Amino acid sequence: MVRILLLGYFLFQFFEVQCQDFPSVGTKWHYTEQFAFSNRIDYFSIEAKKDTLFQGQNCIKLVKRHVPFCSGQGLQEFVYNSNDSVFYWSFDLNRFEILYDFNAVAGDSWLNTITDEYGDPDTLNITVDSISQISINGKMLKVQFVTYHMVEENRTYSIPSEIIEGIGDIRYLFNWSHWSEGSCDGNRPIGIRCFQDSSLGFYQFPNQSTCDYTNLSTEEIDLKEIQAYPNPLKNKLFLSKTSPELSYDLCLYDLRGNQLWSGKFLAHQKYIDTENWPHGALILNIQSAGQSNQVLLFK
Repeated sequence: MVRILLLGYFLFQFFEVQCQDFPSVGTKWHYTEQFAFSNRIDYFSIEAKKDTLFQGQNCIKLVKRHVPFCSGQGLQEFVYNSNDSVFYWSFDLNRFEILYDFNAVAGDSWLNTITDEYGDPDTLNITVDSISQISINGKMLKVQFVTYHMVEENRTYSIPSEIIEGIGDIRYLFNWSHWSEGSCDGNRPIGIRCFQDSSLGFYQFPNQSTCDYTNLSTEEIDLKEIQAYPNPLKNKLFLSKTSPELSYDLCLYDLRGNQLWSGKFLAHQKYIDTENWPHGALILNIQSAGQSNQVLLFK
C-alpha cells in the first residue's frame, strides 16, 4: 500500500514538473503551413519572447513568424499558467480565456469562448476522450486525445486532435479558427514539426524533414518586406517597407469579398485612417509587379 501511494505521489510530482512553466521564455514551435487550392507548403513558427506584465497578469509574450489567414488570431499572444491550466488573452473579448487544462482526464472538458468572422461569440467545448503517454527525449509526457466541438448556424463541427502536456495541440497551439474545418480558403497550420524548450530540449517530430522546409512560389510577396501594425487595429494602420523603391497596390476586403478601401503604397511609410472601417476580420490584399499576398487584420 505504501509503495502504491509513493508511486502515485512521484507520478503526480513528475507531471507537475513537466508543465508548471509552460511556456517558458525561449520556447519555440514550428508547424507545417498549408495553402488552399495549392501544393505550396511553408512553415509557421511561434516563439516565447519574454516575461511581461499584461492586463495585470504576469504573462509570457508569444510572437509569430506571420499570421495564418485561417487562424483567427493576431501576430502576438499573451499567455500564463495557473494550476496546470494555460490561459490566453482574447483581444476580441478583452479577457483571458482557457487554452489548455493539462490536469483534465477522460470525460473532462473545458470551454473556450471564441468569436466568428463577424465578431459574434461562439462557445468551443474541448472534451478529453482518452489519455495516453508519449516519450520525448527520454521524458514521459501526458497525451490528451480530445475533440473540439462547436455549434454554429445550427451545425455542429467536431474536430479530433491531440494535446501533449507541455507542448500543446499537435495541429496548432491555438487550434481553432473562425471557419469550420476545410472551409477556409487560405493558409493554415496543419501539424507540428519541431518543438524546443529548456526542459525537453529540441525535438523534431517523426516524418518531418526539417523545421523550416518551404516550397513557396517566387510569385508571392514576402510579407517580411512589409510591416502592418497595430493588429488589432485602433484608429490608424501604419505600413512600412524595407525596399523604398518598390510600390504596392492595396485593397481591403471583408470576409464576404466586399471591397472596402483601396490605395497605393509608394513612400517608405504610409498611415491609413481606419476609424470608419468595420469591426471584425479584414483582408488587406497587397500587389506589386504580378506578385501578391494577403494580411489578415482585426478591428
